[in-house]
Amino acid sequence: LLTERGIVPGIKPHLKIYTLPGTNGDTVMQGLDSLAVRCKEYYEGGARFAKWRSPLVIDIEKGCPTDLAIKANMHDLARYALICQSEGLMPIV
Repeated sequence: LLTERGIVPGIKPHLKIYTLPGTNGDTVMQGLDSLAVRCKEYYEGGARFAKWRSPLVIDIEKGCPTDLAIKANMHDLARYALICQSEGLMPIV
């Protein structure tokens, strides 16, 4: 029904926010481990793109984001994009 109206459906495949230990509250998203299986299901259900959340908070007084948080989120975004592409979804990074 959506595609008949020119609407391309997408999905937000991340699961939940995880606080990185040893930081002042820096976070990453969970959900990469099962992403390929879920992307396949989303594609079969009609989704054609995906958007991953990278919840970096800028707080100069706390020293956030830390280098660890920036690197972890960059690494996660790269993995997310590769997994999405391998299952036919266009990743929005």
